[in-house]
Amino acid sequence: MTRVRAVALAVLLASGCGGPPATPPELESSDAVRDLSGEDAQATGPTHLDPEHPGLLLPEVEYFGLARTFGPPTVRRSDLAVQLQAAWDRAPAQRTPGDLAALRAALVSGMGGVSLLASVPGRTLQVERGPPRPGEGWTDTPLLLRETQLGVWSAVLRAPVGVARPPVVVFLHGHGDTPQDAVEFAVATALVRAGVAVFAPQIRAFMDGSRESQVSWALLERGTSLVAVHVAEVMLALRWLAESNPQLDGRRVALVGHSGGSVPAVLLGWLDDDVRGAAFDMQSLFNAWDNPGIGEEAVPGLHELTDAIYGDGAPHPMLSVRDARTEPTGELVRTVQGWLGAGSR
Repeated sequence: MTRVRAVALAVLLASGCGGPPATPPELESSDAVRDLSGEDAQATGPTHLDPEHPGLLLPEVEYFGLARTFGPPTVRRSDLAVQLQAAWDRAPAQRTPGDLAALRAALVSGMGGVSLLASVPGRTLQVERGPPRPGEGWTDTPLLLRETQLGVWSAVLRAPVGVARPPVVVFLHGHGDTPQDAVEFAVATALVRAGVAVFAPQIRAFMDGSRESQVSWALLERGTSLVAVHVAEVMLALRWLAESNPQLDGRRVALVGHSGGSVPAVLLGWLDDDVRGAAFDMQSLFNAWDNPGIGEEAVPGLHELTDAIYGDGAPHPMLSVRDARTEPTGELVRTVQGWLGAGSR
């Protein structure tokens, strides 16, 4: 199965359509998404939260056409969420393929990603490569990624020297970090020295302080979410890694997420049929009071699925670690190598 079909499988299950729509309605006016490529794209440094903008402290949001209360009282779980959790509470041997398909569909729908993620196979990611920068046993290649509606964002590819077609770890950074920071974390360095390439895309809005909340609210009001945009961006990058980089083995790929980057890493661990495993260091409750002022993690439709998302039974190995940047590198690297079938150098 090609990556295009693999990443689209769960999405089409959710959408019930035979092909991606030409233009997702929630992105018909895509200024909110393209705004993510402003100052944040320069990665000049973190900005401060704006105390004058309440952001996620607002009491209600119009979400999927329904007013949902955002506050400490528990959000009433839908009948679907209760049914899914009941299925997921069964012993793994008693679960059916239909249980996994239903949960995947609920995740896509819950993040407001049905039409957006279904459109990924029809999108074209244009990648501009900058001049390679030699390092200590590796080469860094700066990248500029472009997509017509989603805008422009950056990435860095760090590839080990002298390794033919290395597998790839996609490292998803957290708030206040840049792609260059990500490839220089201790875990990323250890992976490269073990013969694994590290691709670190920019997770947009993570350097923009209060603007992340503003963009998140604008997307929620359109029926989608910032995390759905992040998932779509990484899906596009995964396809590009597999199809346009013969020097890499982009079919052997794992995900590592730090802090806010853990959210798309975990979701893609459920949705992408080709990902070999996902490591993460943060669990989100997907609600507004869990992390006031941080927009990506506030997704009401995922809040009621939290137990299933972080429970067992994912289609690929999931590993919760203390800190994906500096976790005792030997154990994490060996685990990722096992996922990828990669030996030590």
